[in-house]
Amino acid sequence: MIQNCVPPKISIKDYSTDHIRSESKTFSINAELACNRWTTTDMKCKVIACFPGDLSCTNTSKLDIIVNSFVSKIADDSFHMEIPPFGLPVGTYNFSCTITMSLVPTRNSKFNYSLKINRSRTVVTLLPLGKSKITLGYQQQYTFRPNVSFNDTYEQVD
Repeated sequence: MIQNCVPPKISIKDYSTDHIRSESKTFSINAELACNRWTTTDMKCKVIACFPGDLSCTNTSKLDIIVNSFVSKIADDSFHMEIPPFGLPVGTYNFSCTITMSLVPTRNSKFNYSLKINRSRTVVTLLPLGKSKITLGYQQQYTFRPNVSFNDTYEQVD
C-alpha cells in the first residue's frame, strides 16, 4: 500500500558553512526511506546567491542547473554533492533542496542550508632582484607586476 510511505528523513554529513573557493567541497545527503514498497529518489536544488557588493540576492535557472550538476546519486537513498575548485563565484548561497520519492512524488522532504564561498588564499613572495611571485590556490605561480592585479578568477585587472 502506498499510504504507508512517509516522507524521507534527511541527514547531511561532512557539512560546513564556510568554504575556500580554490578547494573542492564535498558532502553527503542521506534520505532514510520508510515505505513498504521499493522506490527510488531524486534530489533537485534551487539556489539564491548573494554576491559581495550587490544590494539584492538573485536566483537564476542557470545557477540552479550548475548546482544540480554537482549532485550525483550514489544509491537509492544517498546523494553526493561536490563543488569543484572555482565551481561557484565568491558569495553566500542559500540552497533549498527537495528529495522526492518516485513512487509517491507528493510525499517529499525539503531541506535548506547556507554556504559561504570565500576568496582563495593568496600568498605573495618577495624575492631579491625584482622577481616577485604570487601563489594562488594549488601552488600556481604568477609573476608580480606593479599596477597590474588578478582577480579571484585569474583574469587580469588593469
